[in-house]
Amino acid sequence: MTVQSSEYQRPSRNKKVSKATALNLIPILDGIFILIFFLLITSNFSGTFQVESSAPVISSTPPEEEEKSLNLELHLGKERIQIFTAETTRSLRKEIAVSLSSTSKEHLISLHEALVSLKKDFPKDKTAILFPEANLSTQELIAYIDEIRHLNPTDEAIFYKEKGLDQKATFLFPNLVFGNLQ
Repeated sequence: MTVQSSEYQRPSRNKKVSKATALNLIPILDGIFILIFFLLITSNFSGTFQVESSAPVISSTPPEEEEKSLNLELHLGKERIQIFTAETTRSLRKEIAVSLSSTSKEHLISLHEALVSLKKDFPKDKTAILFPEANLSTQELIAYIDEIRHLNPTDEAIFYKEKGLDQKATFLFPNLVFGNLQ
């Protein structure tokens, strides 16, 4: 038997064998480096701080209370501090004038003294509503909050009755609500 030459052909020596080409990673790495650079530029590395505050409660029925409530509102500014209470029918009970020449310690002490005298009259009240002015810095606001919340060790002890027992107040007004947040 003879094999016909038309069925089988010899491999051509003119054909070139293609070699596997390596993947070009340079454009991908360039894109990744640009993305990392963009993320680093747009990142915000400053610290954030949080001041705990209660949200105002809206209710259709007034809360049932046996005693008068103070409903303390503090309007805090750089030039003056106003203290409003419900007992004087929304009129000014006491205003602490802060002159620009006085030091920050002096008006913080006078604010604290006014709040201690209010706490003596209403020892069970724990809430104060703050209305800080827009030009008040964060450090000044934190200083005001510290004076509003805490009793100093040198302050006179304040007692109130709860469930028939005398309780000592450990804070001035620890529950703070911001009234003008937008």
